[in-house]
Amino acid sequence: MTRIMPRHVIGLSAAALLLFGGQAMAEEPISYEQASLLASTCFACHGTDGRKEGNFAPIAGRPYESLNAQLIAFRNDQVPGTTVMNRLAAGYSEAELEAIALYLSGITDRRRD
Repeated sequence: MTRIMPRHVIGLSAAALLLFGGQAMAEEPISYEQASLLASTCFACHGTDGRKEGNFAPIAGRPYESLNAQLIAFRNDQVPGTTVMNRLAAGYSEAELEAIALYLSGITDRRRD
């Protein structure tokens, strides 16, 4: 005999899966290649090597802690007068912002190599 589960049990099970399913799975670490792709968004304004001169601050080679703190502040809309960065940073998770900061902090001055 086939048993049919009541609708409320199915609904509660689906809700629990949606709420807690992601927590049960370990997050995959973000690879260097993925971080490079995530950081490529920055290069439109800051230049392809993160050193564009002019209206935008250079971001390549800055300390990880500084970059990460600034990105988190942008995401949390805590930087007064921001017009674009708060909107861009809002689309990234904390892990993605950390990966971007780590990637950008690792860019060395190729001109001295």
